[in-house]
Amino acid sequence: PLGGNRHGNGRTLLNLLGAMFLCGLWHGAAWHFGAWGVWHGLGLAVHRVFDRTPLAARCRRLPGWGLFSWGLTLSFVGFGWLLFFYPIPRVGALLGHWIPH
Repeated sequence: PLGGNRHGNGRTLLNLLGAMFLCGLWHGAAWHFGAWGVWHGLGLAVHRVFDRTPLAARCRRLPGWGLFSWGLTLSFVGFGWLLFFYPIPRVGALLGHWIPH
């Protein structure tokens, strides 16, 4: 119903964000669930854009690219769990302890 990928790349990216936002709200009616969905929607959108570039094809041939991309994905999803489990102000407080002032 949203048009899938039949109406251009911009519409597809917007649909990814919207669908993941709704998936987040499906888990509960709180802003942090919506933020979790948007976070994952952004990840899918960035991956979709990057995967269609010549740089992505060159990166896939680099030794260790699989391990690097695995670690990047694990870190991305790990941060997403913070958004899932904690209210947004709490996530900010947690990040404040890790980021040097």
